[in-house]
Amino acid sequence: MITINEVELASELAFLKTKEDLLRLGEIKDEDDMYIDRDCEEGYTEDVQDLFNENYDMYYNFIWGLKEKEL
Repeated sequence: MITINEVELASELAFLKTKEDLLRLGEIKDEDDMYIDRDCEEGYTEDVQDLFNENYDMYYNFIWGLKEKEL
């Protein structure tokens, strides 16, 4: 059996989807454009944070739903 932390998994999936969506839409040129300070990954820009939050909630709820079915 594999043990997976649902918070870490949802966070990683949300990051990947957010980056993919923004690149596809031409909102960013590279991953560094996602951050407030390109030289230091201190935090996302406001728009990126909003999109990340939406993606995180979607993935977390999906993962949690799978976990509940397991019971």
